Amino acid sequence: MNKKILPLLKPQNVFLDKKRIGPLEDGGYVMPEIVLEKCSALFTYGVGGDTRYEEDFVETYNKKAYLFDHTTGQPSWEKNNLIFTPEGLGYEENCKEWFEHYDQFNIEGDIFLKIDIEGTERSYFNETDISKLNEKVLGIAIEIHYIDNIEYREQCINLLEKLKEGFILCHIHGNSWSPSVPIEDESVPTVLELSFINKRYVNKYEEDTQDYPIEGLDFSNNPSVKDSNLNWIKNV
Repeated sequence: MNKKILPLLKPQNVFLDKKRIGPLEDGGYVMPEIVLEKCSALFTYGVGGDTRYEEDFVETYNKKAYLFDHTTGQPSWEKNNLIFTPEGLGYEENCKEWFEHYDQFNIEGDIFLKIDIEGTERSYFNETDISKLNEKVLGIAIEIHYIDNIEYREQCINLLEKLKEGFILCHIHGNSWSPSVPIEDESVPTVLELSFINKRYVNKYEEDTQDYPIEGLDFSNNPSVKDSNLNWIKNV
């Protein structure tokens, strides 16, 4: 494999305030606050049994959060601006494209997309129409998995290159439930949480030189271990 993944994981300073939503452990994510303030709704794919992020979002911003997961066995439900649908993201059985759900629920304006679908994000982004993301998605929080596997890493490289067409990586965090392993001569967590903002909402950006994790914003996914150090981003 000639292409490297680490240069694609170097965050940019977009000169916008960031905010953390959700728990101070696994399930919390950091995004530019403008994404949370200006999105018309949150679409979350891969809910599992944890809705703390979505509950925090609707309580803070008084907007609707649409939750999707076809693996939990739950029926559809709705409560306090949380709307759950037992469907997933992608092209398998009981899955749809996010823009099909966008039309189904008569959404208007740009949405915020949060994706944690345990590895199938790679195949999904290789097939989806990226132009629709660029048009209707303000920000994306996504967890990428198993980048220690060469085949999966190549798929993640394709995912990141595709997103670069319309989005800027503005935050990165290592999931401390996953090990850090040698990747391209650096010690890197095998699971990473990435935050992207649509280029349409950014006036200027440059290489981010601060230390990651960021104190006060980032917290270890596993409270019993130290948060993953990402100093390697300064070396790539």
